[in-house]
Amino acid sequence: MAVIFQLQVEFPFSSKSVVTKFTPTTLVRQSIKTICTKSHKKDPESFGIFCPDGDGFWLDDDCTLISYNPWTLKKLELKKKQTRTITVIYRGKPHSVTVDESVPIRQIIQNIIEQTSAPIEDHVLTLNERTLSQDYSFEELGITDLSKVEFVYKKETIATLVKQPLVRKKSKKNDLPTNPIFGKPLVEALGRGDEILQIPVIMNKAISFIDKNNRIECEGIYRIPGSVNRIQQLKKDFDEKDSVDISNVTKSVHDAAGLLKLYLRELPEPLLTYDFYEIFVEIFSISQIWVKMKRLKHLLHCLPTPNYETVKLLSKHMQKVSLHSKKNQMGIDNLAVVIGPNLLRSPEDSYSAVVNDASIQYTICRYIFEESDYLFFGIEKNFLPTFAKGAYEYQPQEEGELFVHIDEIYEVVSQNLEEGGENEDPRWWTVKNLQGEKGLIPSSYVEILENYVPKIEDIEETKKKRGRVMGKLESLRDQIDQLQRSILSLEINNERINNNCLELKQSLNEQREYRVKLEDYIKQQFPKETEKFL
Repeated sequence: MAVIFQLQVEFPFSSKSVVTKFTPTTLVRQSIKTICTKSHKKDPESFGIFCPDGDGFWLDDDCTLISYNPWTLKKLELKKKQTRTITVIYRGKPHSVTVDESVPIRQIIQNIIEQTSAPIEDHVLTLNERTLSQDYSFEELGITDLSKVEFVYKKETIATLVKQPLVRKKSKKNDLPTNPIFGKPLVEALGRGDEILQIPVIMNKAISFIDKNNRIECEGIYRIPGSVNRIQQLKKDFDEKDSVDISNVTKSVHDAAGLLKLYLRELPEPLLTYDFYEIFVEIFSISQIWVKMKRLKHLLHCLPTPNYETVKLLSKHMQKVSLHSKKNQMGIDNLAVVIGPNLLRSPEDSYSAVVNDASIQYTICRYIFEESDYLFFGIEKNFLPTFAKGAYEYQPQEEGELFVHIDEIYEVVSQNLEEGGENEDPRWWTVKNLQGEKGLIPSSYVEILENYVPKIEDIEETKKKRGRVMGKLESLRDQIDQLQRSILSLEINNERINNNCLELKQSLNEQREYRVKLEDYIKQQFPKETEKFL
């Protein structure tokens, strides 16, 4: 197989670097061993490859190089793996253990079992009474404060995770339950009668009502408010009765949508939880979309089971609503604006927090609704950027535009539809070139590359080609400047010659006039001699 990866790995706090070639299917673990052998490093198991791109991340030892975006592999560092000593609570007693923050939590649990001599049972790690996913590391989950980590037997955490949902005794025929669900924690809405569910029954019933009889196509769903009296009646029924039929109270889809929003709004803690709010903010600030979506998926899977299942149901429903946006006028963007404040909000109750929350709520909820298939249902999607190749040369005409060079690769940031004046193709794309310059180019001058994964050799060759083109362009500019200076010098000399010519003409005319005057004078003074001479 042809070599396509040529990695240059640097050593932090040193000027040394190692350049090594690998095939696409090479494991990161094998790459580390090869680099350690070349650099005479011992114990390769204690080293890892770190990519400082963006927020920085560690390459997974068990992944192949082709699983990463080659654009991020332009600069790598060989570093010691992150290890630290933490104190975990096991059955009420503190234990100091050494863990590697860059490995999956499943491996950390095995290390803790070995270091604490705990029996080999089904253990988990919890943080703030919430079970951490074993498939990801502390770093991938965005967890830096490990002071509240607990190491517990899984069966002991079930009650903690669901906070012991209230099991109600079966009521007598005319005896109404006295436990409301509105304004109460999510887990208290999981049980009605003899049944304990993963999703609040009110969510299932409201969404089922909306999905029936083409109600989902009703214009302004989730935006237009319903009847306050009917919504309050439904709220009272769900608080007091084991079984509620929404259609007995109302036929309006706006009443059911308003009931669902009211329930979410009155939850004491939003579905995406206060504990994870800061991590959602960090995800919001990530610039690379493929990193953002990976982190978001990891974090959603760390939610308590009832929260996760409820968000999963809601996101699929919202995606279904958006499919009828031509009729209901409620696309993903509108739904994210309306529902966002009910799913995610800051623990701080202040005006500044509300203002800052708006864009975060909108962005996170838009991704959750739009990419629910990837985030919840295991449908893989390629979030790597789209690339285009220059088909014709284009020179910028206005500020904010970029050069287009034949065969040069561009990352398509967005495809804008803007007015292009008299241009027959008014499409303009926002792109980034290899130098990181961002600007507009006409789409008719490039062609999209399908399923293109840039190779490092291609990137370097394109850079060299662009360098040669830019060098020629700079040389032409120098020649033009030199010609302009020569023309200016010639114009100055021409003006000087013209001035000299005028001076000579003036002098010649003066001499002619002097000669005429002299002849007249001689004729007057010596008339006889002049006649004889003539």
